[in-house]
Amino acid sequence: MKVMNGNIIKFDGKVDIDNADNIGFLIEHPKLYDNKSGLYNLKLFAQVLGKGFDKAYTDKIIDAFGMRPYIKRKLRNIQWG
Repeated sequence: MKVMNGNIIKFDGKVDIDNADNIGFLIEHPKLYDNKSGLYNLKLFAQVLGKGFDKAYTDKIIDAFGMRPYIKRKLRNIQWG
C-alpha cells in the first residue's frame, strides 16, 4: 500500500493501477502533530514526501474545501465530528 500511494519513493519496480502511477487513500487515524496547525502539517508532509510546498496550489485546495477558518488552528482545537 505504501508503494501504491507514493509514501515509498525509492522503489525499483512499477505499480500501475488503472493507468495511474500512484493512488490516494484515507488513513482512519492519521499521525499528525496535534499541537501544530493544519498548515504546519501540510508543509511538513510536503517536505517529507520530497515535494515542494506550493503556496498558490495549497491556498486553492484550502479554499475549495472550505478550510480557511481552520487551517491555522492547532489540530487539537478542531472538532472532527
